[in-house]
Amino acid sequence: MFVKNFLHLIRAHNLCIALLCVFISTWLLDKPIDFMFFLCSLIVLISMCLGYIMNDYLDVKSDKINHPKRPLVNDKIKPHNIRIILFVLLALLIYASSFINIKSIYLLYIIILPGLFFYNLIFKKILFVGNFIISVLLGLVFIFTELVLTNDIDYLYIPFFLATCFSFVREIIKDMADYDGDLAVNMKTMPIVFGIGFMKKFITVLIILLMAILLIPYFLFEHNVKYLISLILFIEIPLIYSLFLLVKFPTKKTYKRLTVVFKVLCISGLIVIMFSKIYLYV
Repeated sequence: MFVKNFLHLIRAHNLCIALLCVFISTWLLDKPIDFMFFLCSLIVLISMCLGYIMNDYLDVKSDKINHPKRPLVNDKIKPHNIRIILFVLLALLIYASSFINIKSIYLLYIIILPGLFFYNLIFKKILFVGNFIISVLLGLVFIFTELVLTNDIDYLYIPFFLATCFSFVREIIKDMADYDGDLAVNMKTMPIVFGIGFMKKFITVLIILLMAILLIPYFLFEHNVKYLISLILFIEIPLIYSLFLLVKFPTKKTYKRLTVVFKVLCISGLIVIMFSKIYLYV
């Protein structure tokens, strides 16, 4: 039972997506699946676990409304167990990071970990800023992986940009789904400040812009047919489906469904990148 609750606490499904990001990055960089790959994967997973645990610890009040099944809300994981888990994770992170290059260490300890800490503590309560910061932090999985494996940043800025954009849209939709709980604890999210109606229009515009931006590489990089076909099948059609749900069924249930759709789109985006590799020609 503890294992099940722990996996729920650390969002095991999200960790699988992050692991896939590291794997795809490694493959795109033509690097082997070796010790550094597993080390990078471990550091990414631990960092995300720390972020999720802190998020749930600080959001217990709002989660009683928004996410009543989470382990900390139901007291299925005790506070003393959380302290033990955090100690073990931090010790493991410090040890694992001792094997990576100095640039990666700077990124991890100056940007990523402080970003996660201050996002949960301060930034997520600030209008727009929290959504933007957590989206960038999620996109940094690609940059961090490239830095660990190559000690440089040359190729993975396009996956970073796409992951940040998709995450940003998903974060706003999550805020729409969490409207009631956030309102109860006086959170100043964009849906609360501007209203659900305005945010629905805002998200619609963002999705349309995203669809248009994703078509640009087709015209810039020798009309890559593989890219166009995979883009239409794995991203454009799901985005059109998202717009349909958003316009026709604007309910809390729909917003929660859309957060799942955009989570799947993160995986779809990786598939598109695998099929095309267009950014290698930049």
